[in-house]
Amino acid sequence: MHGRTVLITGGLTPLGLTILDSLAAQGAHLILLEPTLSSSAQLLIPVLQEAHKNREIHVAECDLSSGGSVREFVARFGRTLTLGEEGRVDALVLVRGYGWASALSKGGGKPEGACREELGQFHLSTLLLPMLLRAQGRDIRIVNVVNPFYAAAFPGFPGVLFPPSGEGEGKGKAREGKGKGEDRKISSFQKEGIRSLRSIIWSVHLQRVLDALVPQPTEASPSEEEKTSEGTDGETPLLGKGSRRRSNILSVAVCPGFSRTDIAAPYLGALGPGTTFLGQLRYILLWPMMFFLLKPPSAAAESVLYALYAPASHSFLPPASSTTSSSPPSTGTSNSPSQPVPAPVQRVQGGALYRECRVVLPPQDVRDWGGEAVGRGVWEMLERGLKSLEQEQEMEKKSGKGLETVREEPEPEPEKSS
Repeated sequence: MHGRTVLITGGLTPLGLTILDSLAAQGAHLILLEPTLSSSAQLLIPVLQEAHKNREIHVAECDLSSGGSVREFVARFGRTLTLGEEGRVDALVLVRGYGWASALSKGGGKPEGACREELGQFHLSTLLLPMLLRAQGRDIRIVNVVNPFYAAAFPGFPGVLFPPSGEGEGKGKAREGKGKGEDRKISSFQKEGIRSLRSIIWSVHLQRVLDALVPQPTEASPSEEEKTSEGTDGETPLLGKGSRRRSNILSVAVCPGFSRTDIAAPYLGALGPGTTFLGQLRYILLWPMMFFLLKPPSAAAESVLYALYAPASHSFLPPASSTTSSSPPSTGTSNSPSQPVPAPVQRVQGGALYRECRVVLPPQDVRDWGGEAVGRGVWEMLERGLKSLEQEQEMEKKSGKGLETVREEPEPEPEKSS
C-alpha cells in the first residue's frame, strides 16, 4: 500500500482509527473524509504524520448526510487531480456504515441520520466512478464495511428491503412482507440488518456494473482454461464467446464481526450521542464477558485490511510460478520431495461479502444476494432516495432563506438632540 491513495469515511470511529493507523504505517496517502474539520481530526493528523513519518495524511470536509457537500467534495477533488501518478485514487474505504447506527435516535440524534449517511456513501461511490474508470490497468478497491446484523433481514427477503411508498425506514413502522398486507413493527436489530443487507447488495451490484463496462473479454471461461491445460505449449487461450469480463476495480463488502467499541458500546449507551451514565455502568459490568466474546478494533480490522492488501482475482501470478505450473515435469524428478508444491494464493474476488477473511455464501433463500433483479431494485431505490433527500434539503434551504428575508430589522433609535 506504499504510495497508494486511499479515501476513507468514518476514520474517527474506533475501527476507522485502527485502519488509519495500519495504512499510515504502510506509507499510504490517506484522505480522511469528515462532516466538519473538527478539532479532533486536526489534532489527529499531525500525530499520525509524526508517528509514522508519513506527511501524506490529510483531512477533507465531506458531509455524507448532505448531497451538496458530497458533490462539492468530488468536484473539488477532481480539480486537484493530475494526469500523473500523483493524481489518482487506489482505494475507497467506507467505514461509516459499520457501527450501531440506531443509537442516533437517542440523545437528540436524528433517527434518519443513518439512512442519510447510507445514501451519502452510495452517492460518493457513484460520483467517484468516472475518476476510477480512467485507469484501466491499475488495481482499485471499493471496500464497503457493513455491520454483522445482515442475517436479521433474511426473513421476508427481498420485500423487507423495499419500504412501502410514503414510509421511511427510520420511523419505526412496519414493512409489508410478501403476501401480507398488514403492518408489523420491526426491532432495532432488523433495522440494522436491513441497512447492512442493502449495503451488501448494492456493493455486489456495483461489481456487475463495473464488469459490464469492460469493453473486451479479459478472462477465459473455465472450459477454455481446461482445454488449454491439456496442451503442452502452455500458451494463453484465445478469448472467445464464452470468455468473461473482469474489471480492474473490485467492489467488496466486508463484515468485521461484532466489535466491543463500535457495536456493543453504542448499543448499551456507553458511546456516541446516546451516552448515559446507566449505559456506561452496564458496559463496565458486562466488560468481562465482552472481553472474551467480542472483538477489539484491532481484530475487527483484520478482514478490512485483508480486502485491501490481498492480491486481486484479476491479477496474474509471477512468471516463475506460472512457467513451473504450465511446463511438463521432467522425468525422474516429478516425485522428488525437494520440490514442494506451492500453496495456492488466496485472492480477493469482487462482488462478494468477506467475513473472517473468507467469502460468505448466502443461504438458499438469499442465493446470489437476490441476483441482478434485486440488485437493480436496491440501486434504483437508493437513487430515488438521493433525489428525494436533495429535494428535501433544497426546500429547507429555501424556507430558511425566506424566513431571513421576512425577518424585520429593528429600527434605529433617533439621535438625541443636545
